[in-house]
Amino acid sequence: MGFDAVIRGGIATLDSVTKSLQATVTIFPWLGQDGFGKPILAATGVAYKAIVEYDPAPDRGANGVTLVVKAKVMILQPIPPTTPNANMARLNPIDNRDKVVLPNGTTGPIVGTPGVVDPTTNRPYFAEILIGKV
Repeated sequence: MGFDAVIRGGIATLDSVTKSLQATVTIFPWLGQDGFGKPILAATGVAYKAIVEYDPAPDRGANGVTLVVKAKVMILQPIPPTTPNANMARLNPIDNRDKVVLPNGTTGPIVGTPGVVDPTTNRPYFAEILIGKV
């Protein structure tokens, strides 16, 4: 058994023991933009169970800049990729242009999606989403 299998097993265990702590977040995937540059989001959001931490300690972005984060969301289940409109580049499974609605009904810009990539699937082991303060 490789280290990647151990990580997958650990995340599955974490998911099962935290089920009672998980709340529902809704993600509206970014599909592209209209002719005026306005974002086009999926008409229907997808609900996921997640561990949500409000007002966590400041985090560091990829460029080393301190991020003021309103909420940290961890979805411990796989998120399928979203197909964007033609000629639109999208990061999967979470794109910074997606809209995430938190359990309290608020949203904010996605300021980071850190994570370790599973070499078997080439996607993160789990989705971690940092929602910034507006």
